[in-house]
Amino acid sequence: DCYRNPKNDRNSHYFARELMYKNRYKSAIKEFKRHIEMNGWIEERAQSMLYIGDCYSYLGDLDEMFKWYFKAIDICPDRREPLMKLAEYYFRKNSPKHTILYAEAALTITGASFYSNYQPYYSNLPHELLYWAYWWIGNKVKSKEHYDICYQMQPNNSKYIKERTFYYSEILPKISILIPTLGRPEGLKRCLDSIKKLVYPKDLVETILLEGNETVPEKVRSGTNQATGDYILFASNDIEFFPD
Repeated sequence: DCYRNPKNDRNSHYFARELMYKNRYKSAIKEFKRHIEMNGWIEERAQSMLYIGDCYSYLGDLDEMFKWYFKAIDICPDRREPLMKLAEYYFRKNSPKHTILYAEAALTITGASFYSNYQPYYSNLPHELLYWAYWWIGNKVKSKEHYDICYQMQPNNSKYIKERTFYYSEILPKISILIPTLGRPEGLKRCLDSIKKLVYPKDLVETILLEGNETVPEKVRSGTNQATGDYILFASNDIEFFPD
């Protein structure tokens, strides 16, 4: 369609995306630039600039990457995408001060409705980068503020559960896991291995194996009396836990 209708700016943008998704970065850059020159929808032109920056990043040309990210800011300053891409770049470079600069700037933008908006940029991700960055420059108060926002948004996020101990180690409860064994040694091994991989402080997980000839209710009663955890969880020895 781009060949037959070269003035169709929307399909030019989509075609360039497909080239990028197929790792044909130089061809994608050429088509994105053609789309930008059509002077169509501002948000979509800005998105093409972001994708050009991504393509140059994949090609290892960081100077061009920065240039096109800043072009996207200039043409459409009411989206967080270019600022967050810069924040993520510096996060990967382990530079907390740069990360703070761009992530805090991103938070000043409330966001406009656009189909290519990456939703984590408008919810938890800026705060996630900021609680990491403020921690590493020694500002634990600001770090905790942004951590709390992340945890409020996603209380079941395994990363936030694991890192909660940096801020609230005294709040996490101890968990007792009772496992009545009924043979099935292979299943029991998988079950125990999955417990070791739980995203939870290891010293707050107590595993009690209940062997012998008693019935399952008798074993559970015995295990409950042994348990020292704040919460007690019963598991059969043929299940596996997800890490989170």
